[in-house]
Amino acid sequence: MERIKEFFKRFKSARAVVAAYRNTKLWLKKKHHELRARINPLKVNRELYVRNHGKEPNLENPENFNEKVMWLLHNVYKYDPLVTKCADKVGMRDYIEELGLGEVLPDIYGVWKRPKDVPWDELPERFVVKCNHGCGCNIICTDKSALDRKDANKKLRRWLRQNFAYMYGEVNYKNIKPMIFAEEFLDDGTGKQPVDYKLMCFHGEPRMIMVCTQRETGAKFMFTDPDYNDLSLEKGWHAGGTLPERPDCLEQMLEAGRQISKGFPFVRVDFYSIKGKPYLGEMTFSPLGCAIDYITDDGLKMMGDWLDISAYKKGERK
Repeated sequence: MERIKEFFKRFKSARAVVAAYRNTKLWLKKKHHELRARINPLKVNRELYVRNHGKEPNLENPENFNEKVMWLLHNVYKYDPLVTKCADKVGMRDYIEELGLGEVLPDIYGVWKRPKDVPWDELPERFVVKCNHGCGCNIICTDKSALDRKDANKKLRRWLRQNFAYMYGEVNYKNIKPMIFAEEFLDDGTGKQPVDYKLMCFHGEPRMIMVCTQRETGAKFMFTDPDYNDLSLEKGWHAGGTLPERPDCLEQMLEAGRQISKGFPFVRVDFYSIKGKPYLGEMTFSPLGCAIDYITDDGLKMMGDWLDISAYKKGERK
């Protein structure tokens, strides 16, 4: 019996050593990637494009949407403090207020530096907690009594340690100070996450709408023109969704999108339609790290034609 106990003791010890080795290896790999992104973010960004498209982006003479946005990101947007401000989900709110569009902002319950500062007991029964400095850092709470606060705090601590500029070379996120904030839960009456209407805005004009549904089970994307006519540009596993009915507040979304995107060669402005009223989600300047692979090649070429960066390349605009 003692020999059996000793065997299992050594076995557990060996497993712990192997686990520690694997965790250390993953940590070193992550730090190596982060160091490379710090030194040469464009190279890391290009590698993402190659991974998604199987070829190098043409940045000498960019033609499609991904190539032009990547060129803008590394030659224009990374130097623009307004882009940094608007990529910051908290800083964006100040910009929207300055435009006189505060009515499209969801209610905010507070902004905090650390998870332990979040007053969970004071928040309403339903809310959304987010980090301001990247994407995918959301905790959607529909029943506060069922929320695992320990797990939520663990996620928030992990997210706050990340600099999203060093994931795919999206340098517009580099100088955002990580914060936590809580917003109202937007309920469209379906019991699910509301449909996301992402306005693709070029030179201050929404030219295309990316409609996102089924985000809980596997997001489906559809693309329409500003009149909500289906363009059928989606491909891959995100395709196959059913286009929802035209939102009642579409014209309000489009007008707000024009005002918000004015002055930017490209920005994606995301809205939700809640009881006939538009609510702003976020502003994005480099969708999928400038390596979108869920739109057809023809669609990316068409979007590239809408984006004129010639004045920036000639140095006539900054």
